[in-house]
Amino acid sequence: SGGVLGIVGLGRIGRAVAQRARGFGMRIVYTQRTRAPRAVEEALGARYVRLDDLFVMSDVVSLHCPLTEETRHLVDERRLASMKVGSILLNTARGPCVD
Repeated sequence: SGGVLGIVGLGRIGRAVAQRARGFGMRIVYTQRTRAPRAVEEALGARYVRLDDLFVMSDVVSLHCPLTEETRHLVDERRLASMKVGSILLNTARGPCVD
């Protein structure tokens, strides 16, 4: 509780995860191709950030993106290395999103 949750893909499932994380007092940051409407951000207490910044600042990164050519190997060695020591990567997306 109290950490930072980074969500990659704030669609239906990403939003549901954000709602639950708020119950644990987590701060929510997210990224996706297009920024969510302000009303969604306000309802979730979520802040839009760049992908690389999300990996640096999050205690938990949760992937909820579709597998496309753009997201294939989205998480690579460089992004994993940028994460905080002891942080967690949850891949609920397709396997190949992580290289």
